[in-house]
Amino acid sequence: QAWRQQKTQVGPQPKTGNQAPETYKPFLEAIAPGESGAKGWAAVNGMGSSARGKYQILDGTWYDNVKRYGEEIGLPNFVVQQMSQDKNGKWVFATPEAKQMVDAARVDPVLGERGALIQARTFANYLRQNLGQEPGIREMKAAWFMGSAGAVAALKADPRAPASSLGIWGKDAYTKNPTVFTRGANTPIGDVIKNYAGLSSRGGKRDGAPGVDLSQGVPIANFTTQGP
Repeated sequence: QAWRQQKTQVGPQPKTGNQAPETYKPFLEAIAPGESGAKGWAAVNGMGSSARGKYQILDGTWYDNVKRYGEEIGLPNFVVQQMSQDKNGKWVFATPEAKQMVDAARVDPVLGERGALIQARTFANYLRQNLGQEPGIREMKAAWFMGSAGAVAALKADPRAPASSLGIWGKDAYTKNPTVFTRGANTPIGDVIKNYAGLSSRGGKRDGAPGVDLSQGVPIANFTTQGP
């Protein structure tokens, strides 16, 4: 079948090593209108999600990113050292001040931008390794929406299969995001990818916060996704 043939085609050879974070600026510019619209850095998701800022990054995803790359983002090392995860994977901070600094950085035009660029680089590296080709805007948007692991699964799946077959969204995600899930749980995976990719060209129209948070390795339905 055509989709199977397409899956086996050899794409461009993946690049090696990390690209400069600034490489991914065009990607962030492509997703920002669909994520935060005119609100920009002041955007707060009102659908029960922890997503914040211009690129609507979740708590768990942001904390993981800061823990790994805090100094590269621009946060002092002593702040990063006060972050840890408990046995259940929940992020904890040694002091309230440390949490305040980390949270404030997410909606800061300089630090938040740098963090988002680094998150995009993380996605690109994962996609490059697991797809065997250089990811484009389509693949990167899929990763931002459903996590890079979820994106790889979706991009390798039969595009005609229903979204529910991926097992990464809860039922509320389908009802809160009708622009993406036009047929609810039965929306073909290929359409989900296409519909989210088109959000930025729909006059800033935004659904609720779709996807799952895979940053802790535990799917949580209904929220915009980042996470490796």
